[in-house]
Amino acid sequence: MRILYSLLLVGVTVVWSWTFVVVQDAIALYGVLGFLAVRFALAAAALAPYSVRKVSLRTLGVGAGIGLALALGYLFQTTGLLFTSPTNSGLITGLFVVFAPLADRLFFGLRSSRLVLVAVALSVLGMVLLAGGGPDGVNLGDLLTLLCAAALGLHIALLSRYAAGYDASGLAFAQMLSVAVVFGVFWPFFEPVAFPPREVRLPLVATGLVASAGAFWVQTFVQQRIPAARTAVILTMEPVFAALFGYWLAGDRLIALQVFGAALILSALLVCEVLPVLPIKRSGKKVEKSTKERRPAVMRSVEVPEYEVHGEVRVDPARTALVVVDMQNDFVKEGGSLVVPDAEATIPIIKALLDLARESGMKVIFTQDTHNEGDPEWEIWPEHVWEGSWGWEIVNELEPREDELVIRKVRYDAFYGTHLDHFLRLWRVDNLIICGTVANICVHYTAASAALRWFDVVIPKDATSALDPFDLESSLRQTSFLFNGKITQSAAIKATV
Repeated sequence: MRILYSLLLVGVTVVWSWTFVVVQDAIALYGVLGFLAVRFALAAAALAPYSVRKVSLRTLGVGAGIGLALALGYLFQTTGLLFTSPTNSGLITGLFVVFAPLADRLFFGLRSSRLVLVAVALSVLGMVLLAGGGPDGVNLGDLLTLLCAAALGLHIALLSRYAAGYDASGLAFAQMLSVAVVFGVFWPFFEPVAFPPREVRLPLVATGLVASAGAFWVQTFVQQRIPAARTAVILTMEPVFAALFGYWLAGDRLIALQVFGAALILSALLVCEVLPVLPIKRSGKKVEKSTKERRPAVMRSVEVPEYEVHGEVRVDPARTALVVVDMQNDFVKEGGSLVVPDAEATIPIIKALLDLARESGMKVIFTQDTHNEGDPEWEIWPEHVWEGSWGWEIVNELEPREDELVIRKVRYDAFYGTHLDHFLRLWRVDNLIICGTVANICVHYTAASAALRWFDVVIPKDATSALDPFDLESSLRQTSFLFNGKITQSAAIKATV
């Protein structure tokens, strides 16, 4: 799924890159505010039939806030195109790769992995070479586009922070509507209001339906599943495609130095997206189930039977606890001894669930897998989560609050040898929302143990990760089939009294 999400975002960058040339020609005939107001009104209208029923007042509020950052980005970018070339605009816009992790760090305290930081550095160097080697130099349009990059970086950070808690089409609609309203309100004060001329209508339809409605729905969908820094690095393909479209459609030409810059940006994408999925040993240890000699495996294919994924799950926050399972550095972060491939991508989704739980008054519980010297589990798995080590710590992005319960467990089941059941009974909790890693190990056995104690179990599948897709799906099916647990998406969980 990691590669699929990356390819979807690359497709978005292709669409957006093409629009630099199209928009520059259109705003020469039609005003900037008018063009943007109509463009995003068309986008909102296109998304409305699919999303209006999924939009709550809360979704509109969050979408309006995220949309404001998007509106600023497009205002600066589109106005900048009056003074700079499509190629320069595309290249400088790509500096959001710097601003997105900065915004993540400044506003939400999220740190990026070393691979992502390397990719950011390569992207910045590549864009410096691309922009610095251009024939037009730096002008007012370039400065406006730099402000656009800052606004779009903030937009990416906000989307990764909040998207996981909402339906993708609903949140995309709320963003498009808010941007359309902002430009529609200011349009009469700065430009004459007029019907778009014939030459502008096709660019308006194309940018409104494809580059706005479609592209931002895809971006919202993908950012429910991956963090802001990764998104920013993938989207730096936009300046590369912008340069190609500028060459093809607008007659812009790149010199050798700029071509080298484009190659650096491509290498950043490889560092961020390809290296993490290669079978590279981490900390000199393979993620294998046993160090003992095994008999040759017999390969066979098995299909996981279907199970129901609930469209909406309502819980009473006063009778519900959110259980975050084993989101520790050894399982989640690069350099950990037992890294689960998709665990890091679930961080923003789990963060959104934590926000929901804390705002609604649910109890929050973290489990912390804990081992010491001579632990028999290390005969099954490589040494991991040694108590007191960096790998044992819960990831910084999900740091528990002082009033939240942390259960240190020594086996897969969080109830085994702990006081978890005691606290749940004390709090009169009936429902458990369980997320984290690993889906078919600690998440599954904790969910099973909870169900056997007659707790109602809810598992948001997008907030859960496993070493292998089959492991994830099979464990979810077992929870649904054996224990009558509810499998859903995180955005479908609603706190209601």
